[in-house]
Amino acid sequence: MRNILIVILFLSCSPIVNATIVDHGDYLSDDYSGLDWLDINNTFGLSYDYVSSQLGDGGLFEGWRYATGVEFGLMRASWLGLTVTDPYVISGSGYMQHPDNEIDGLISILGGAYFDSRGYIALGIIDDTYLNGNAHYIAGLIVDDVRSIPDSSAILGAGFSDSSMSSETVGSFLVRNTASVPEPETLVLFGASLFPLWILRRRKNWGQNLTALPT
Repeated sequence: MRNILIVILFLSCSPIVNATIVDHGDYLSDDYSGLDWLDINNTFGLSYDYVSSQLGDGGLFEGWRYATGVEFGLMRASWLGLTVTDPYVISGSGYMQHPDNEIDGLISILGGAYFDSRGYIALGIIDDTYLNGNAHYIAGLIVDDVRSIPDSSAILGAGFSDSSMSSETVGSFLVRNTASVPEPETLVLFGASLFPLWILRRRKNWGQNLTALPT
C-alpha cells in the first residue's frame, strides 16, 4: 500500500504533456480532441452524398465520418493554442481573423491548400446542416497572400444548397477516433513512475536477504 501511494504521489507531481497536432502524411492527429483528420485533398470534387456512401464497410473512406462544426473549432483552437472558454471559439459562425503565418502551417498539413484569387484556401464540407437539413455548411481557412486583408477562418461558412453538389476546390472534413497508441513522452513518464517502486522492492529484498544470512 505504501509503495502504491508513493507511485501516485510521483505521478501527481509529473508534468502534463501539452496537446499537439501531429502530421502523419495523409492525415493529422489532434490529441486535444482525440481525433484524426483526413487530408481534404482526398475528397476534392466529391459531393456530400457520394462521400457519405463511401463511409461504410468496404468504402473508400471506411472508418471515417463527417466532422461537426464544434470539432473543427476544437481542432483550430488546438492549433492556435487557445483555451476553449468562449463558446464562440468552437461554435456558431466561428469567424476569426489571423495574423500573417498563424494558420499557414495548418492549411499545409490539412492537405487542402488550393490557390485561387484570394490566396491559399482549405475548404471542406462538415456535418452541420441548414435549409431544413438539405444542405451542409462548409468550414475553412483562407491565407490571403493576394489582397491586403487579414487571413481568416470560419467554422460555419456558406455551403452548397444541395448535398449532391460538389466543387473541385472543396473537399470534406472527415474524422475518426485516434488510435490509443502511447506517445513517447507518456512512456517515459510511465517508466519514471515505476522507478521508485522498483527501488523500494529491491531494498526490501536486499533486507530480507541480509536477515536470512547465518550469524
